[in-house]
Amino acid sequence: MHPSHAFQGFYPNPNLGNAALPDDDASQYAARMSAQAEAVYALGMSAVGTPYGMPYGAGFNAAGVQAHSAHQAQSADFWPWQPASAIPPCADLFNAAPSGSSDSGLERLDATTPVDTAETTATAGARGKAEGSSVPPETSPMNPDKPFGLEKSALQTMYRQMVTLRLFDERARRLQRTGKIGFCVTARGEEATQIGVSAALKASDWVMPSYRQHGIAYCRGVSLERLMHHLFGNALDGCQGKPMPAHASFKDINYVGISSVIGTQIIHGVGVAHAARLKGEDTVCATFFGDGATSANDFHSALNFAGVLQAPVIFCCVNNQYAISLPAAKQTAAKTMAQKAVAYGIPGFRVDGTDVLAVYQAMRDAVERARSGLGPTLLEFYTYRFDPHSSSDDPTRYRSQDETDAWQGRDPIDRFKHQLAQWGFWTDDDEQVLQQSAADAVMAASKAAEAAPNAQWRSVFEDVYAQVPAQLEAQYEALMRREAGLTLEHAGAFPL
Repeated sequence: MHPSHAFQGFYPNPNLGNAALPDDDASQYAARMSAQAEAVYALGMSAVGTPYGMPYGAGFNAAGVQAHSAHQAQSADFWPWQPASAIPPCADLFNAAPSGSSDSGLERLDATTPVDTAETTATAGARGKAEGSSVPPETSPMNPDKPFGLEKSALQTMYRQMVTLRLFDERARRLQRTGKIGFCVTARGEEATQIGVSAALKASDWVMPSYRQHGIAYCRGVSLERLMHHLFGNALDGCQGKPMPAHASFKDINYVGISSVIGTQIIHGVGVAHAARLKGEDTVCATFFGDGATSANDFHSALNFAGVLQAPVIFCCVNNQYAISLPAAKQTAAKTMAQKAVAYGIPGFRVDGTDVLAVYQAMRDAVERARSGLGPTLLEFYTYRFDPHSSSDDPTRYRSQDETDAWQGRDPIDRFKHQLAQWGFWTDDDEQVLQQSAADAVMAASKAAEAAPNAQWRSVFEDVYAQVPAQLEAQYEALMRREAGLTLEHAGAFPL
């Protein structure tokens, strides 16, 4: 296998197998993954721009792989577009042949479809106990009872989390527009990248977020009220209002707040992961950043160190196609962000970031590799933010409404709801109950945060030194004399 193509190309392919088997040890798993990479490379696949995780209930045979790869090489799109009015269920997205290609190259592989033995010679044993059987493995997308190994209740929880995050962001935006908070960063359109990742992590794992990963904090146990307190920066905010909104830290869930300096958290994630490995802990770290951060110095340093150290870190690049207002094509000549992994000798995969289960599958596999001692992975979640970069941004100055409307036709929440309904896991009654209960919970959290007292001046001088130095005490006393009798209010324009 060419060293620069390790684990690159068309992945995962149901024919090649990608899920770890229960009785695998680290060496067996490494051998299986290496065999899979050999098979991918033998098929002549490129490391550039091949989608991850689609479709669920179907795969491509060898001819289909080649046809799809050829289509990708000719098309600037990540996948064939669907009309905005017709939201496809997740599993059916690739069932139709892409425009310009023939149906003959895209053969659906159902659970009962015989597998071409010659196609998978290099991956003998990769399907393990499922070899020669029509019964899909436990973690297979094709398992009708537990798609991806997830129980019905787990899938429903993921959907509820996505809807709740959407409603939280809509409330945050209204609070900012009415002057009750100064700033907010929302994740509308990117919910799948958070809920899918969170579902693949353990509570003991670490998260180095970017600006709009508050949904992961929520999934890991941070209440809506705590998230709202952070937006207000009040006395009940764990950070006491010191960082601006979207920069929260939650120590109890291993969630480390971001700096506004682009990309600094990427290399911090490598350090956390490497430290866990040195300590012998079964811990991985997920570090988030946007497409623009892949042009930052810390991205290079982080991937270089991670590749050399084989740190158990997953690099989660949320490619929403704009670094604030700068289109991706104007900040990098690379066709994908995932292909940048090749230079550092680590796996890199492009993932449909509007598909929560594709995100989950990609993250689950990356986590398995990391826990098995196989090192880091770069995942590019190709998606779109429906809202401005922040409440201070005007996206109409750099992107068209037609473009936004087209992406809203691929709303990750609508796609997941459609898929759950097809599986018989979600009903209209379930939806009505969820919308009401989630809206009530968000509103209650908002009212609680609005009623909470402001952070005190004293908090400005705390949480840096174990014992406050005399000169800072003097400054605090001078401030109190100057501000005596004045009321602290939310007034003035936000600086951004």
